[in-house]
Amino acid sequence: MLNLIKYEIIGRYKSIVSLIIISIIANCVLLLRPFGWEDPVLLGFSIFITVVISAVLFIWCIGIFSQDIYTDKGYLTFTLPKNGYFIIGSKLIVTCIFNIVIGVVSSLSIFYYVTRIADIGKALDTAGVRLNVVNCILVFLLLIIISTASSFIEIYFAITITRLAIFKSKLGKFMAFISYVVLSIVYGIISWQLVKIFPQEFNMKLNLFSSISGKLSNIQTNGPSVINNTIPMNTATFVFSIVLFVVLFISTSYLVEKKIDL
Repeated sequence: MLNLIKYEIIGRYKSIVSLIIISIIANCVLLLRPFGWEDPVLLGFSIFITVVISAVLFIWCIGIFSQDIYTDKGYLTFTLPKNGYFIIGSKLIVTCIFNIVIGVVSSLSIFYYVTRIADIGKALDTAGVRLNVVNCILVFLLLIIISTASSFIEIYFAITITRLAIFKSKLGKFMAFISYVVLSIVYGIISWQLVKIFPQEFNMKLNLFSSISGKLSNIQTNGPSVINNTIPMNTATFVFSIVLFVVLFISTSYLVEKKIDL
């Protein structure tokens, strides 16, 4: 798998580097305060830049897999002595790496303007807490990995089923998009029904904050919240999300290895 990851990174690192450079240059231009814009306006433009860069990255990351499905590149990829699990796993890992890099670069700029608008340090001191920086970074990276992997495995599955022999003559790239939309709608409906049928929740520990006095009891609110280091999660939808990811990963890996018709 390491060779597959290296191959994907070498083939696309120039594109990612170019996105990083564009993001940095655009945000450096904002630092010059064109037209005398105030910090809130600059923050808005920084968020806009992040959205545009993220949209471009999203399309490029889809191409990491779709080019193997819709172009001759697939003949090389799928004839390698690697099973489908390694192929799909390597593409998900590379996609997560690219999203982490762009996410960190973009977040630094947004964080800069947020700290200029709001005195976060003073607000934390007033609340009697300090930020656990390491835990915040780990949670941030974990959220990127989870959201990226779960989203793209759905996309990979939707693309794959359009290239099965029984569908090839009827479906194309547009139908891959339709398949993804349908899959997302079904996922949303099932999650909504699960919440209604099984409303039980559990509190996930985050440990993002610690009290200056060593305790958080003086700032806790009623019920779980980020400030007291917990966030409520519906048990049923949490388990369903894990099961769905495993099922889609196994299914996509099997289809690209055994059933795909290039």
